[in-house]
This record gives sequence, structure tokens and C-alpha cells, in this order.
Amino acid sequence: MSYFEEAELSSNDLIVFDGVRGYEVLVKELSFKRVKLALDIGYRSKLGKLSDYKKTLFGKYNLVQLNQRVADLLLRKFNFSDYSELNDIFNCEFLVITQGKSGATYIVSGEKLEKKLEKVSLEVDPSGAGDAFYSVLIKNYINSEYVVTDSLVNKSFEEGSLLSGNVVKNIGALSHLLSFKMIHRIDKCNCGDGNEN
Repeated sequence: MSYFEEAELSSNDLIVFDGVRGYEVLVKELSFKRVKLALDIGYRSKLGKLSDYKKTLFGKYNLVQLNQRVADLLLRKFNFSDYSELNDIFNCEFLVITQGKSGATYIVSGEKLEKKLEKVSLEVDPSGAGDAFYSVLIKNYINSEYVVTDSLVNKSFEEGSLLSGNVVKNIGALSHLLSFKMIHRIDKCNCGDGNEN
């Protein structure tokens, strides 16, 4: 018996996948349970032809987020001319393409909505910004009881931009949550090997 059989999942539950690899059987099992599924693709997948993508992804996820690098790669790969065509691969109700300092593009029920950043944060390291942005979107999607509205898009963009803007001001994806002390000089090192240097 799998974990998901024991978990007694319902249609009010959302399972988030980070990437595509190795989840096909699990996604199929979960889709029979009518659970909501979300996917974040932040890197290039190993899938080849458009038919491979559609077989693996088409109609399986409710919410999909791609970063601009992956979205542009898919546009070139399949000779698409616009981000809205990417939903031919996913057939999801809510597709988001994050574009870093430029903002984000939302495809909702076939309609494309462009959101531009009004205030760009000083970027030290972009690591984790997309995940921070996506976490806000997921939270708001759940809180909206999975109903996608203009209000959900606007609120998620504003809050996600604020959080990801804080993330990029620091080195490392979690450094905005932790306090670090700078080490200026080490005189002695006890490295646990019996030698003190």
C-alpha cells in the first residue's frame, strides 16, 4: 500500500511536484484520486518530442509554473510563438511563467495576463526566488479554494514579488531566514582528527 493510499486524500488536497522526472506513475495514481496537482519546472526536462511532453504532462496538473529560461526553451523547441501556446503541452487551468526582474505571465483558462514589476529589488543572488514566488501562489490558490480569479492573480503577484524580492537580496536561497556571522579569522582549528592546527 502506498503512502497516498493510506493518506485518504480528497479533492481538497494539493500535491506539489518540483520537476517532472520519475513522478509519472505517482501522478497517474493521484489523478485517479481527484487530488489537485501542481508542478514547478525550473530546469530543462529530459523529455524529447512534443508527444512525449503531452503524454507525460497534458491534463495532469491544475497549476504549472515555469521560469522564463524553460518557457523560452519550449517555445524554440516546438516552434511556438507565444507563451499562451505552452498550455498546448499542459492543458492546465493555471500556468505561470516567472520572468525575474520583468515580472510574470499568467495563462488562465486560455487568457494571457502580463504582470510587470514596478519596483525591482537589488539582486545579490537569484537562488530560490522562483520557489518563494511559487509558494505564495500555492498558498493563495489553496486559500481561494482553487478558484482562479483576477484577485488571486493580483494578490499572488504582489505578495510573491515582495517575498522573492527579499530572497534575491541575500546570498543563498535561505539566508534571508537565517542570521549568519562573518568569520574574520581562524587562529586554531580542532578538526576532530586529533591534530590541532
